[in-house]
Amino acid sequence: MPCEVEAIEQFEDLISDHIGPDEQMVDYKLTNLTAPGENYGSIMLKIDVVLKNNKTGQERLLDLVGKMIPRLEVMQNIFNVQVTFKNEIAFYLELIPAVQLFLEENNILDKVSYAAQSYGGRISLDPSSEKVDENAIILLQNLKVLGYTTCDRRKGFDLKSTRIILKNLAKFNAYPLALKLKKPKEFETKVKPNLVDYYLTDNFYEFTVRQFAKMIKTEQDIDENTKERAVEIIRRKALKVTHEPWATVTHNDLWVNNLMVKFTNDEPVDAILVDFQVCEYKSPLRDLLFFLFSSVTLEVLREHLDELIDLYYEEFANVLKLFKLNTDEFSRKNFDQQVKLAANESEFYHVIYMLPPILFDGKLADMSEIGDKVFNAELEPTDLHKKRFSFTVKEFARRGWI
Repeated sequence: MPCEVEAIEQFEDLISDHIGPDEQMVDYKLTNLTAPGENYGSIMLKIDVVLKNNKTGQERLLDLVGKMIPRLEVMQNIFNVQVTFKNEIAFYLELIPAVQLFLEENNILDKVSYAAQSYGGRISLDPSSEKVDENAIILLQNLKVLGYTTCDRRKGFDLKSTRIILKNLAKFNAYPLALKLKKPKEFETKVKPNLVDYYLTDNFYEFTVRQFAKMIKTEQDIDENTKERAVEIIRRKALKVTHEPWATVTHNDLWVNNLMVKFTNDEPVDAILVDFQVCEYKSPLRDLLFFLFSSVTLEVLREHLDELIDLYYEEFANVLKLFKLNTDEFSRKNFDQQVKLAANESEFYHVIYMLPPILFDGKLADMSEIGDKVFNAELEPTDLHKKRFSFTVKEFARRGWI
């Protein structure tokens, strides 16, 4: 398949900070990193850069990934690239450095290792422009050459991988929270401006309501009152509310395709979060619940859900303790209350809304098919969709979350 992008304008200028004083760029090669249908909101490129040392004649390879906006206007509108692309550039170039500096100031040896290294970015060739255009790009470290891989979105993560992901998710949420609590002015100026409320597109809202109402009728083990409450929550959509002091940086889209896991001898050893387009200032428990119910195998959830929630809380609380913060307000009792709020206010709707694209059984020949094939009222849910739907509704109801 030919690459979706033939060339990147002024590419050498973008990576100039990563070219040594005696080096020059000899060449670069572009290939598609993902197939159509595996990344709904971006063009993902594999970029192999050849650098040559002018003194020694030696060459070295710089393995990068380029992220660009989709070419179709309808997809740009669905994913609101004028907001989301700017958010992601700011995440890598402003938010991560602020958190890393905060760790160093507090003698925390850990690095911000839950995200890929950035090699620069822009929204346009025109430095004075405030509009994201077709030349917008984010350059990142290619994690695949370091041994990181994606999971099959239809299968989900096993127990060992899930534990590693939750530990890094806790850091992702808790480090900025600690920064907010210890240096609120810095958080307000360097972090919070890059966190913008993101609304799930209304394009497929009616489809979600219709499909949910149809599927919930077939659930025989759920009483009618619970069914009615569940339908009402779906019709209400996700609420945009913030609960202090818990609010922090949230990913807001943490499902299988936005996580990469590294394996050594077939054992998961690390995990990295990707795609920070829709980061918000909200409860971290939103990330926790959406990840678990969208991306972990049902077998693991049935046997280990409480254990996994416990693990996240322990890691989250331990991070706050590193900074010698008063954690009384972050007690386990308050945590459980926040979990219930996050489930009811947003994540039940969020999970149900996202199950069709996550569990879509097939490939897309072209991104223009996303609306017709993924959110098609005539398209029957897959068996995997039905099973995860049933489990989600019953588990949320059993725990008193809906």
